[in-house]
Amino acid sequence: MAELLGLPVDRVRVIYKRGSGCYGLNGADAVSFDAALLSQAVGKPVRLQFSRRDEMMWENLGSACVVEHRAGIGPDGRIVAWDRKGG
Repeated sequence: MAELLGLPVDRVRVIYKRGSGCYGLNGADAVSFDAALLSQAVGKPVRLQFSRRDEMMWENLGSACVVEHRAGIGPDGRIVAWDRKGG
């Protein structure tokens, strides 16, 4: 944020709020940058939150597909083999 705004690091305060998850594009970076620029424009702290529609609007959605995974687990519980087909 400091680099984006051209400010010293000690002049930038970011308060992160964990969201409910990501519906499409993970907007965490975009919403942070937008909030920083808007805050500078209005001269005070702002809160900016993307909606589900906001996140899905620019998502690079692909076609539906089926992917099969098979794995082998060793006696210690670690994966010893992995096979992926489809997609």
